Amino acid sequence: MKKLLLFTSLFLLVYNIQSQTLDVKLEKIGDLSFPFVWALAMDPDSNLYVGNDVGKLWTKHIKDTIWTEVTSLKVTNNVPIKGVSAFSKNDIWVCTYGQGLYNFDGTTWKNYTVTNAGLPTNDYYRKVIKDYDSNYWFAISPGGLLKRGKDGTWTHYNTTNSPQTFANINSLILSKDSSIWASSSEKIFNIKKGVWTTYNLEKLFNYFPNGTNYLYEDQNGVLWVCADYGLFTFDKLKWTDRSDISDKKEISLISIDKSGSIWLLEYLKGLIRWNNGEKLSFYANSSNNIPSQAWSIMVTSDNKKLMLGNRGANLIIINDEKIPTSAKDIQTENISLFPNPNSTDILYFNLKETGEINIYNSVGQKVLTQKIESIGNQTISVEKLELGTYFVQMVGKEKIYIGKIIKE
Repeated sequence: MKKLLLFTSLFLLVYNIQSQTLDVKLEKIGDLSFPFVWALAMDPDSNLYVGNDVGKLWTKHIKDTIWTEVTSLKVTNNVPIKGVSAFSKNDIWVCTYGQGLYNFDGTTWKNYTVTNAGLPTNDYYRKVIKDYDSNYWFAISPGGLLKRGKDGTWTHYNTTNSPQTFANINSLILSKDSSIWASSSEKIFNIKKGVWTTYNLEKLFNYFPNGTNYLYEDQNGVLWVCADYGLFTFDKLKWTDRSDISDKKEISLISIDKSGSIWLLEYLKGLIRWNNGEKLSFYANSSNNIPSQAWSIMVTSDNKKLMLGNRGANLIIINDEKIPTSAKDIQTENISLFPNPNSTDILYFNLKETGEINIYNSVGQKVLTQKIESIGNQTISVEKLELGTYFVQMVGKEKIYIGKIIKE
């Protein structure tokens, strides 16, 4: 009876992790096939803007289907657009790698460069925010932090006039308390009324988290920090290592929808969704459009879509999950596996559908995966599996196929 309960609970664990799918589609931007979509923004009127790898900016309203190129923007030499911020349809900033900054005031575009504005560089601009005093702040990586005051003056913060060990700002956000958060390597900076407060993640957690990739503040004012070795939060009182969510994996992006679901992009892997302690992994493979890399992430204003940039010349649109509502919605069928018990290195089975087969150990950890591209008799190598009991699952279009093997 204990073995039966163990198998049942492990199957449910495996099912909860793997059987849910995302409705993912690619939305093509423009007429080119190769440039990455790096930058993604939305203004208060729900107009979307995307910038790509060859200096093109495209726009549409969230309810429209056709993207229109912003031809009035003339970014020369096909340099990448790595950041877009749209504070209104009459206040749009474009960050480039090579041509400085561009600003649209509702009538014309103006280009700010080293030559005409005294910028510290024309390269490496990543993000623009606008504070509550109408000052603009620009993340430069590498390069530090740049401020444009409402009087039009520019101030460059680097290692000589700020606590930055390296002049390198990876991410930049405006907090609900009117302060500014900026990240640089292992350090997180809070800037409020000209006062810099430094938090060193290496000292806080007694290990080096390597680079910090992305900052995000949720609706409760909690700061989330995506790093090369995990995920961290700060609630204005204490810092917390959220390895329970990230497993100290490299997390490059985060967004939280209004239902409280936390969406993470695990670099070179795919998406993770965390909700009320339930962790779902949606890893990229050749049969889906889930991204393994992205540089922009956003939950839309109607809270129905997650948008990511950086898969060819496409925007990645993720709609609501297709989740079974009850046990009767789950159609399962047993897999015939032989030899079983198995003392060889090859496992034989027969399938009626194509898909991806996964093998889990006795504690529910996935230890082997293989794509199945044809139906009928199939084989999979179990040579590297240690001795013990394993659970086999394949999610097809119509059913979930399950089985159990003993390696001896």
